[in-house]
Amino acid sequence: MAKPSEPRRRLAVVEDDDDLRLLMVLWLSPFHDCAGFSSGEALLSSIGHLKPELLILDGDLPGASGFEVAAAVRADTKLTPPRIVFLTGLPRPRAEQAVRDCPGATYLTKPVKGKVLQDHVARLLAADRQAL
Repeated sequence: MAKPSEPRRRLAVVEDDDDLRLLMVLWLSPFHDCAGFSSGEALLSSIGHLKPELLILDGDLPGASGFEVAAAVRADTKLTPPRIVFLTGLPRPRAEQAVRDCPGATYLTKPVKGKVLQDHVARLLAADRQAL
């Protein structure tokens, strides 16, 4: 989790379940600047000015799936590729295959607990800081 002296990191949560999206934003907002989106299309229309460092994507979104959104974000050469966490209800083998198809991505299974999400995000962002 961000220490008071560290700059806040920019995150985006894409989840079509309104309650879960609001919960995740609530869980992460004390530590990061966190924006929530109900669809991949909504994220993609805002990503140029938002420039998130980490995306949390529901794998099963209406319209473009989280996996398709991840591919579109990674293909955008104007962006620094963000870390990606897929939040999915897929069985483990399918979730692992989806992650292999998106290098550097990780996944968490639904239902997710706030502390698990916070810790996972903190580990990923800490690893990014150490890589600098």
